[in-house]
Amino acid sequence: PMAGYFEPHEVKEIITPLGVHAAAFRDADGQTIVLASCDVLFVTDTTANRIRRDVERTHGIPSQQILIAATHNHTGPATAELFDAKPSPEYMNQFHAGVLKAVDAAIEALEPAALRFGSAQESRIVINRRLIMKDGTTHTHVTAEDMADVAAREGVADPELRVLVVENSQGKPI
Repeated sequence: PMAGYFEPHEVKEIITPLGVHAAAFRDADGQTIVLASCDVLFVTDTTANRIRRDVERTHGIPSQQILIAATHNHTGPATAELFDAKPSPEYMNQFHAGVLKAVDAAIEALEPAALRFGSAQESRIVINRRLIMKDGTTHTHVTAEDMADVAAREGVADPELRVLVVENSQGKPI
């Protein structure tokens, strides 16, 4: 079953394969951190903690130095019970193994690098979806008919786009 829908959706075809992208960073003192970005709606604490334990056991990296994140993909497999979607045990085993494989590859590929940060403003595509309704409730998913009941948006939208570039010793992006 797919995640991110209010009603059940089953996979009919794979248009673009999903994956995990991982990066490992080690400082001059030998401290290593790992970031893993997964093409799923979300990763539960239980799943992330299991992955962290396995990475810590295999590589000796403390679990608090391992970040497991989700891209918030609404058209990927379910990774937790949400609405009527329940995760497939087979997929969850594949997901777990895929994250570990990506982390292993990131650690294996460690090389001297420089981190560069940048930012830009992009206000044309951002919106704060949290809407305060006239009855005081807050919603993120409203229909066109509901718009008459909207009192205001909750807070502002953040138009800043932040970028991290990792370059090897030749100045090429890794």
